[in-house]
Amino acid sequence: MVLVEYWGFGVRHIQLLLLVICGMVGSILVRTMEAALLMVETDSNQSNFTLFDDAFRQRVKSWTFEQKYILKNGSTVGRFAASLIAGLYSTRWNLKYFLLLDFAFLSVQSYLIPIIAKKVPYDYLLVAVLAQGFSYGMIPPVTTAILARWTPFMEVGRTCTLVLSCRFLGYFFVYVLALFLRTSLAGWHTLFYIVGNLGLLWCVAWFTFGFQDPKGCFYLSTKEKTFIFSNIRNLSTDHQAKVHRVPWKAILTCLPLYGMLATQATFHWLYEMSTETSLTLDFLYYHNKNEVKYVMDVQYMVPTGIPVAQFIAAFIVDTLVGKKVFPVEHIRKTCNSIGCWGGALALLWLCYSPGGVLEVCCYVVFQFISIFTCLGSSMAFYDFTRDYSGLIHGINDFIALIPLSFFIPIMSPIFPINELSFGEVSRHYKAMWYSAACPMIVGNFVYIIINSRHKKIDSDGKKPPGRVSMSASWNT
Repeated sequence: MVLVEYWGFGVRHIQLLLLVICGMVGSILVRTMEAALLMVETDSNQSNFTLFDDAFRQRVKSWTFEQKYILKNGSTVGRFAASLIAGLYSTRWNLKYFLLLDFAFLSVQSYLIPIIAKKVPYDYLLVAVLAQGFSYGMIPPVTTAILARWTPFMEVGRTCTLVLSCRFLGYFFVYVLALFLRTSLAGWHTLFYIVGNLGLLWCVAWFTFGFQDPKGCFYLSTKEKTFIFSNIRNLSTDHQAKVHRVPWKAILTCLPLYGMLATQATFHWLYEMSTETSLTLDFLYYHNKNEVKYVMDVQYMVPTGIPVAQFIAAFIVDTLVGKKVFPVEHIRKTCNSIGCWGGALALLWLCYSPGGVLEVCCYVVFQFISIFTCLGSSMAFYDFTRDYSGLIHGINDFIALIPLSFFIPIMSPIFPINELSFGEVSRHYKAMWYSAACPMIVGNFVYIIINSRHKKIDSDGKKPPGRVSMSASWNT
């Protein structure tokens, strides 16, 4: 597999494909419970006898609204802690086996959930869902650390955005599969077994063909390996170093890192809330009861266009970076400003929307315009340093997802309480969107002001042997 041009196909694209499938299947596994609950909520007009004889369905039907809400969103509660743990261990453990074991546990949980739901009380099922979400939360920092070792600087935009956005394809897949199995004679629990099989198949493929870096890949040609290492900035070239000593002093004194954390902490939790939880969907659902199917399609089908739009934008950005048309920091700041400020305006528009199609359009605009943030501050994981990109990603998600963990329990009693009018419910949501839109604007200002390409993270706060300074690399 000889590589001549950087846009050709090689072994590194096999690793990319495996990580893209990892993101897709992981999102399918973690959203299976929500898909099962969706099947229950939309089956009232079905006449198939399995809808009434299936034990799992009967158990789901017996749960209250609050219990269903917690199960749908419980997988996101512990992700902030999981991200930090995965980030810390990304500099010490073999990432291939760490990701393999984590994903295998995530897949096995899919087999256990329907059994637990039918045999034991609700509390045990909630623990299983939380554990599944915790395992899923470890995946992004680990995949970031692996991509940092495989991706040349002129491909980092489209490569990393593909891995970040492929989860939307997973949501669409599990949504379609749930609709198909809704009237299947096999029973509702079959959904969990199918996606569990997909997870185990990915584990076999990753164990066989996946590697944490080019140094240990047995089927990578010497020419492609030379190309990869010559086009990766700020990566240790010491083939004997298996464990990196974390330069905490350099990390904590890196001013641009705080600019990235400021904008990500004000944006990332809201983006995850709108794409990973049912909070926004519940609001649109209750505000547009006459267009329920339309709202459901917006939640699960429209976002499938995000990976395409993101790839096109990333291709343009990578072309500008590769040809050095503009300084890379200016490109990152421009993309981040479009994503954060554009997303904030969409949220403020959503607050004043009277409902109906216009309200749903605001939600869609927010999702699509926010993709530019993934090409802005989210790329800082790779711009600062490659050796510790997984750690920086873990720290970022730990800080950014804490608000989401608080909002989910706070918003849980809003809809089940019948005494609340829709105006009161809407007031709660508008307060949440206001509290997100304003900090997003401020956070991007902080990112623009203090981000600098001349202050990167190196071991002991200086340029060590065997490591290429990014600031010098961009000037050559």
